Amino acid sequence: MPLFLSAAFDKIKSSLKYFIINETNRIFQRKRTYILSYVKERLEFSQIPSILEKRLNSKYNESGYRKAKRVGVFQKQTKMKIFKNVLLGLMILGFAVSGCKKDKDEEAINYLQVGDSTIYLSDASLRYYGTGYSSAGAYNFDLRLVSSEVTIGDDGSTTNPGNGTEVYFETFTDNSANLIDGDYDLVTDGTEPAGSYDEGEYTFDDDIWVSFDEGTLSVKNTSSGYIINFTGADTEGNAVKFNYTGAITIYDVSSSSK
Repeated sequence: MPLFLSAAFDKIKSSLKYFIINETNRIFQRKRTYILSYVKERLEFSQIPSILEKRLNSKYNESGYRKAKRVGVFQKQTKMKIFKNVLLGLMILGFAVSGCKKDKDEEAINYLQVGDSTIYLSDASLRYYGTGYSSAGAYNFDLRLVSSEVTIGDDGSTTNPGNGTEVYFETFTDNSANLIDGDYDLVTDGTEPAGSYDEGEYTFDDDIWVSFDEGTLSVKNTSSGYIINFTGADTEGNAVKFNYTGAITIYDVSSSSK
């Protein structure tokens, strides 16, 4: 090899060595094995100067460790922050869903459904008339269920029925204290036996009352009132059902006539 070419090659090699060292200082966070293999593969040096290897070890083991430690602490703090935010979000979402579900459940419990129309019921009353309206000697309770637009008066009757929905049943039972548990079926032969109702109807505006043609009224007493539901049909062929859960005040009007 000509002398000038040999000198130029040595100068290039020396410059390249220091270039590698300087660049290594900037990218010391990379893994030592990766950098070494990269240099060996790309530059095809048979040996890596010992100063380069020392710098790699020093930067990676000291600065790299300190940086990794800082990164680890930061990642840990970030994870904890994310976890706390997620937990807080889930708690807020849980309260919101719980509140919505409670509102929907309360609305869903008390309703009248006629065909595809659903009206929510807000109150109810039972008026006790004694045995005077039953040829079988059963005790008569008139059940009224109303929407929020209708007001139940001091005697259990309704006022402002033209502004809302009302459901009415004339029921008969064998207990004078309350409407006892059981199924009450429609009986229209004039006998009015216990466990029956002889009249049932509803109205959306008090101008037109629609009677029930068939159906069973189910009653269950609870510590907080009643659970009452009905499934049947009206005289216009509509499927009808309702549910009511809650306290119902009983009004003794046995000294009065209907």
